[in-house]
Amino acid sequence: MKYLIPVIPAFFILLFPLQGFATDIYECLDADGIRSYQQLSCPEGSTTVKRHSSPSAADSSSSNANINATLYTIPDCASCEDVRDFLKLRGINMVDNDVSEDIELQNELKGLIGKLSVPVVVIGDATIVGYDREQLISALSNAGYVEPGEEE
Repeated sequence: MKYLIPVIPAFFILLFPLQGFATDIYECLDADGIRSYQQLSCPEGSTTVKRHSSPSAADSSSSNANINATLYTIPDCASCEDVRDFLKLRGINMVDNDVSEDIELQNELKGLIGKLSVPVVVIGDATIVGYDREQLISALSNAGYVEPGEEE
């Protein structure tokens, strides 16, 4: 039950931008090393890792709206969910390819990385295997990603 709580705020992160609302989301880390996302502030006993501003309808014309990612996943893959959440939180357009039962997508994935392994995400010229935050941040930066609040 302890792990359900971080999922609920992530649902609202996705819902609000669709309705045109903007809200600040706090990325929190508790004493057990569990990361969660909260709308108002981090719960007592946890620390704020970062404050994110979710994209609003007004942000859709920003350069971030032009960044596209292709994600290769399978069901029940925690790392796949981590990559998906990472991209959604940043408002990145994403094609989510479930390769579990699609031979064509499996062959496409083998062509990209030489084997069947998930998650794999393609952002611009970068192909990232696994959930590697540093590589994801670098790929987004190279694709022109601008952190909310850093626009010129």
